[in-house]
Amino acid sequence: MKHRSLFFIASVLMVCTAIQAQDSIQTRKLTKTVNGSVETFNVRLSDEKIWHGPFTCSYNNELLIAGSYDNDRLDGEWKYYYPGKKLKAVALYSKGRYVKSLGAYYPDGTKECDDSIAGKKEFVRIYTDKSKLNKEIIYFNGIRIRETVYYPASGKIKTISSKDDPDTSFTRTTHFYENGGIRSILLLKNSNPYTGEACFDPSGKPLDQGNLKDGIGLLKTYQDTAVVFPESNVTYQNGKKNGEAVYFQANGKSGMKGFFVNDLYQGKWTYYALDGKVDHQSTYDTTSRIIGTPSLLPASRNDLTGDLMPDFPGGTKALYRFLAENIKYPTMESENGIQGTVYIGFEVFPDGFLDNLKVLKSVKGGPGLEKEALRVIKKMPPWVPAIVEGKPVKVQYFLPVKFVMR
Repeated sequence: MKHRSLFFIASVLMVCTAIQAQDSIQTRKLTKTVNGSVETFNVRLSDEKIWHGPFTCSYNNELLIAGSYDNDRLDGEWKYYYPGKKLKAVALYSKGRYVKSLGAYYPDGTKECDDSIAGKKEFVRIYTDKSKLNKEIIYFNGIRIRETVYYPASGKIKTISSKDDPDTSFTRTTHFYENGGIRSILLLKNSNPYTGEACFDPSGKPLDQGNLKDGIGLLKTYQDTAVVFPESNVTYQNGKKNGEAVYFQANGKSGMKGFFVNDLYQGKWTYYALDGKVDHQSTYDTTSRIIGTPSLLPASRNDLTGDLMPDFPGGTKALYRFLAENIKYPTMESENGIQGTVYIGFEVFPDGFLDNLKVLKSVKGGPGLEKEALRVIKKMPPWVPAIVEGKPVKVQYFLPVKFVMR
């Protein structure tokens, strides 16, 4: 929980009930106000850096988070809210260990998730915002042993991922077309593609899946469409992306093309428009840091489909208002007419705090813009956290901060 010292960059909505009594630990209450957010929490008398007991966070007089800590670890129920006191999710923790979801909801109040436990097995169901069943997941002693994904419109099975043995690192994933035919069968090791076992078109005719075997070789995948369109061609070495990779757009034309080294983007990547023509190129350093413009093409997006993404409290309009009210144009850049967009990446944690800020793209000749963007994001109040399968999770997020002379 060391990131918790960065109040300013939090992105969560949590609320909680009282935790188990810890009478032997002496605490005192503190209240801190950071740019519109008010955080109230207890600290141990012996060490003010250790949080223990009830915690709440509000923004513009609306409760975002309420929970409890047990010696710096999340404990008991935590509730997360949308603006207007609408419940987003309730999660149960035990001394820092996530136990289960107690419910997650879409902004309109419809259920996103429910959870039940029978013996050593936990059953989780995920729904779309139209109340259609999206996923069913089975855990055994906290290990996912089976996941079934459905086509929401028809209710037919789209994907089945299962382990033969809960202790194995291997998972076999079978993808289906909506007509019931098998699209592909892929063996994964530690969630990474390991061996391509079969691939078919909608009529059942075999397709070229590449030569990936034992974590080495080329894997070809195809889109879930009636007309056969490629999805990606990626080369692997030792179970990781190593070598040339091509990702295709929904119309079958190239979307992005470049090279990986140990799962990291390396060197020059080319991005294409929907008509297949080159849109732009980006260059990545050895740490996969973007030197060029981040791509927003469909082929490069990593959406958490069906899950609840993190939000600035109050929504997008509130975010824009916060940036407008807090950004101060740096003097040097203002005097020299330097403007542009700075892209800042950060992680949104389950308890709502942000951490690991880094500049993904800056403006040439404008170091002050980069510093100002970081300063303002560090002042932000807690966000609403991402909820994946009913569980608050840490996700990576990037935010473009635009500087324009007026």
